Amino acid sequence: MNLCDYLKLNNISQSDYALAAGVSQGFVSQVISGRYKPKGRNAIRWAEATNWNVTPHELNSDDYPNITDGIPKNQSVA
Repeated sequence: MNLCDYLKLNNISQSDYALAAGVSQGFVSQVISGRYKPKGRNAIRWAEATNWNVTPHELNSDDYPNITDGIPKNQSVA
């Protein structure tokens, strides 16, 4: 699931998600629009803020080319 769909499905505002991910609302908007991809560990932090409903692969497939890359071994993916 992409970040935009996750936020809509869970009725989460970009501002609320930004607080959970530790970034600005503008940064979230840039990711949703495709102008920016969270890189490296930032993609993991963003995915964790969605409880892994959005994976690091979905946030940045360049850094995480496989669908399970960046997801902790003990974490199930929604």
